[in-house]
Amino acid sequence: MGVRRGVFVLGLFVILLGSIAYSPTQPIYGGAVAPQEFGCAGIIITEIMYNPSTSQGPDFTNEWIEILNDGCEDVDLSGWTLGDPVDTDPISPLDGGSTVLGPGEYALIIDGIGSDVTTNPAWSIAPETRIFGTDDRTLGNALNNSGDTITLKDDSGNIVDSIIYDDTDSSGCGNEADGKGFSLERVDPLGPSDCTNFRSMELLNNFPIGGTPGSDNHLWVGSSCICIDIKPGSDPNCFNSDGKGVIPVAILGNTGFDVSTVDPASIQLDGQGVKIKGNGDPQANIEDVNDDGLPDLVVKIIDDGIYSPGDTIATLTGQLNDGTLIEGTDSICITQ
Repeated sequence: MGVRRGVFVLGLFVILLGSIAYSPTQPIYGGAVAPQEFGCAGIIITEIMYNPSTSQGPDFTNEWIEILNDGCEDVDLSGWTLGDPVDTDPISPLDGGSTVLGPGEYALIIDGIGSDVTTNPAWSIAPETRIFGTDDRTLGNALNNSGDTITLKDDSGNIVDSIIYDDTDSSGCGNEADGKGFSLERVDPLGPSDCTNFRSMELLNNFPIGGTPGSDNHLWVGSSCICIDIKPGSDPNCFNSDGKGVIPVAILGNTGFDVSTVDPASIQLDGQGVKIKGNGDPQANIEDVNDDGLPDLVVKIIDDGIYSPGDTIATLTGQLNDGTLIEGTDSICITQ
């Protein structure tokens, strides 16, 4: 494993795996565009239910906020807080699990006391979703139905993400989700945390109410942070660059990324291609190299001897089967 360099992760986390990214091409409602930059967003607020409908239950027991670990490393949420301009609450797991949120994992933050969210059939919560709660009966000072600022901070008090929504905002951030049973959903993980990047599904036809707690949002452009690991299992990633042999590189799958969508023949590491078998197929196989229960794609890169001692970064490029370009980097150290 190597230290990822140059990944934007809100300045908070040291990434111990490489990172690879792709830019989705599907059209996005409301003028939002697919990410134009590669990177990991880290922990982000992805969905807000600030004013459920009458049939879904009262506000004070049915408000929830969804967060996602859009990064390559586990993040420990111990000491983290959620608040608004009036009140700030520490958050802690209510599901009996640890305080750690893994890469690609979603968590709901709910009222720590008296919440109906996990038992209310109005919310179809994905079963693998982590559940965190505040230390009282409200999220902050309760989510304001006419607009509010929600701020998530780490254990050092640094702002990790902050979203402003406004019930009078005609862009679709606020009023369409006000008491009609719909949530506000983030569109682009790397986009801004404001009304230009949050949408309510009430604006579209034939979408069910209730949001997508613990699952990808309806208009989610997809994570642009997919992790790689040069020389899987090693840290640091040291090897001889002598023009002999191969360099193994793993593209790591996660809950939102299927590595079988990668075209192995397209992969290059700084221009060095994948070794070809006698039958003409690229030397690649799918296995779980990091023991997370998810498949990873391991390719064998031909060592052309292009690296020198002092080189610290290697860049991988390629594409998915549908032609979507991917790119990523990981740290290296050259012994000769």
